[in-house]
Amino acid sequence: MIRTELGCSGPPGEGTLEHFGVEGRGTFCAGTLSKAFGGFGGIVPVSRALAEKIAAKAGVIPGASWPPVPAVAAAGAGLRLFRDDPTMLQALRTNVKHMRDGLSSLGLSIPKTPVPIFSVQAPTNLKRVYSRLREKDMVVKYVAADGYSDAPPVETLRIAVFSSHSRAQIDDLVAALKMCL
Repeated sequence: MIRTELGCSGPPGEGTLEHFGVEGRGTFCAGTLSKAFGGFGGIVPVSRALAEKIAAKAGVIPGASWPPVPAVAAAGAGLRLFRDDPTMLQALRTNVKHMRDGLSSLGLSIPKTPVPIFSVQAPTNLKRVYSRLREKDMVVKYVAADGYSDAPPVETLRIAVFSSHSRAQIDDLVAALKMCL
């Protein structure tokens, strides 16, 4: 099983397996419902039989709390919106490219992927940059060095891009970063 980029990778946004053309029997993925779909928690898109097998064998499920009903409803609504409106994926891809180009213009090393999350690392105090952005009502995530299990060993700003961001919002963030970095 691999982690997938549901809602952004692959031609219609179905994820990493589709992006690399390896979907099919014996390949499985897991994804989150938070970023692309505005929900809560994760998803393993499989048959009912395999879902029941996973539920029976996964030790974490019996002790886990179920997600709140409103979060489940939001995730379902997000999945339906995504399925029914292909312009959302196109807008997301346009915004990802615009953000990547903007961050790259600042001399930052930004990978060329369809993923709408950017990790910014720079030889400056990023906690201070984070605070200055907050003063401008710009919300990014500050992650301390080794701040979670697969976090890099240096402090990082994580920037998430949505299909609903305007070009001006992206330009404003890039301009603010240029002043702060």
